[in-house]
Amino acid sequence: MSAVDGAAGRLAGVRLLFVVNVDWFFISHRLPLLRAARSEGAEVAVATADTGRLHEIEAEGVTVYPLRMSRAGRSPVEQARSVLEIARAIRGFRPDVVHNVTIKPVLIGTLVTRLLRRRTRIINAISGFGFVMEGGAGGAARRVVRLCYRLLFRSARVTVVVQNDDARRLLVEERIARHDRIELIEGSGVDCDEFAPVDGDDRSDTPVTITMAGRILRDKGVVEYCEAVARLADGRVEAVLAGSLDPEGNPTALRRDELDALCERTGVRYLGDVDDMPSLLGSSDVFVLPSHHEGLPKVLIEAAASGLPLVATDIAGCRPVVHPDVNGELVPVRDVESLAAAIERLAGDPQRRRRYGVASRRLALERFSVSGVVERFVELYAGSRGVA
Repeated sequence: MSAVDGAAGRLAGVRLLFVVNVDWFFISHRLPLLRAARSEGAEVAVATADTGRLHEIEAEGVTVYPLRMSRAGRSPVEQARSVLEIARAIRGFRPDVVHNVTIKPVLIGTLVTRLLRRRTRIINAISGFGFVMEGGAGGAARRVVRLCYRLLFRSARVTVVVQNDDARRLLVEERIARHDRIELIEGSGVDCDEFAPVDGDDRSDTPVTITMAGRILRDKGVVEYCEAVARLADGRVEAVLAGSLDPEGNPTALRRDELDALCERTGVRYLGDVDDMPSLLGSSDVFVLPSHHEGLPKVLIEAAASGLPLVATDIAGCRPVVHPDVNGELVPVRDVESLAAAIERLAGDPQRRRRYGVASRRLALERFSVSGVVERFVELYAGSRGVA
């Protein structure tokens, strides 16, 4: 136990276990929460798959349980292995609170915790219902997942955390969770000091930089983004795309050869997986995210905090961040023409870009600061005592 763990605080004596699919996602979305929980006296452990960054979590001084969890794997052998490895973490750590993040950890983590720990509180963070519930998965797969949710979430020990009102309504309408066991916490928050507008030289003589960042998936709207760029009439626009390829983790992923052909044909410059997101956003003039479905995308909040005008699809996860005619434009899903028109309006109107950017920054500060999100989760953890 470190010097931090066990210190006086709201979580003194609480043993908190995070179960997350991959290490990089935990680092990008939950690391501030880990630090806050420890500062409040909790003893913390993380169970996650190692993609080469597990050592960064271990460096925080917490217990780490490596998982061999494939996000796309569906074989019985892989599922059984995931169950056994999560069970090993729960038996070894004996948590008071288990915080599961993303669909597979939510399903397996809830099942195993309910079987092994009769008094442990379960917090299931569903960032989005993804390909299975909202995308192109077959009806049978959706029915199976829905049934599993219903069976696993009916316990009074389970709290479900969603990121937008539409997700909360869906859970209630589908009889997956009761309204009083659902918490709305908008995203994982953003560090508004790290992501901030860049004060620099006048960019009026340089091309307008249009940026999209996210995993290279059809469901993220990568194809629509590139096709929209190809339709722009303004020759002073430079369009860039950043993000990691995901050929094994998602059925809507583009292969590298498909992406290269798409970018060559449409004039989009692919930057690869960018580590320094503040610098990327700081060098951008407009941020675009034409995703098909989202919980509440962190990158969109980061762009707002960076003071950028936004263009996104009119879906539940983007509406809290993008307010039409205030800080951005919303367009229909898969509508290339509307997307191109919205980008072109902003590219050709620097005053509108400045006005929208100021509004984006104000919204991020008022509503999406990481400190507010962290505080809500700490309150949930603190409320875990005495749950039977």
